[in-house]
Formats: sequence, C-alpha cells, structure tokens
Amino acid sequence: MEDIERDYCDPSKTQSCGDPPVDFLSWTQDSQAVRRLSTVSSVTKPPHYVLTTDWLWYYRAERGNWVEYGQPVDRRQYVVSFKDMYQRNPKHRTKRRVCRRPRFVSVAEVTDH
Repeated sequence: MEDIERDYCDPSKTQSCGDPPVDFLSWTQDSQAVRRLSTVSSVTKPPHYVLTTDWLWYYRAERGNWVEYGQPVDRRQYVVSFKDMYQRNPKHRTKRRVCRRPRFVSVAEVTDH
C-alpha cells in the first residue's frame, strides 16, 4: 500500500506501478472502484497536529514536468483557476495545468510520532 501512496504523491504519475495498477484518473483497479483514505488537511488543524495531510500544488511546465508552487521561477503573473485546474498568463494568454497531491509520508515517519 505504501508504494501506491508514494506513486500517488508524484504528480507525474497517473497510475501506480503495482500489478494491477491503480488508475489515479478514474480511481479504479481492474475496473473496480477504489478510494484513497486520507487524514484531515493540515490547513484545518494547528501546526502541532502530526497526522494531517500536507497538500502540495504543482503546475505543468513547458517541458511537461510538474513544478511545485513556491519554487523560484520567472516574474510573470498568473491567474489560477482551482475549479478548472489550470493557471493562465493574462499577458500571453497561455494556460498550464495545475494539480494537487499530498506530501508523501512513510509508515516509518508516522510510527516515529
């Protein structure tokens, strides 16, 4: 199960590496519906809560790789549509996909707390 979670936390992956794989776009495995159990979002709890989900936001760069928001980039301004999951450059009228994935936390990290 940890391998599936690790794969899901990587925005470049649309399915897990296991056999049979979990499809992260349709949330199915061998045509059967699956779901991900999650802890509450870290933004809803005080910082000392350790068992929360820390969500990371990414945009798809020109080369197809996913870049986490907050990384140093150019000084262009973008408008982000969370409903449609894209960012738009109003000056150049270009669009890029955005996605949200949880920060990976291993079983070892959880049991250390």
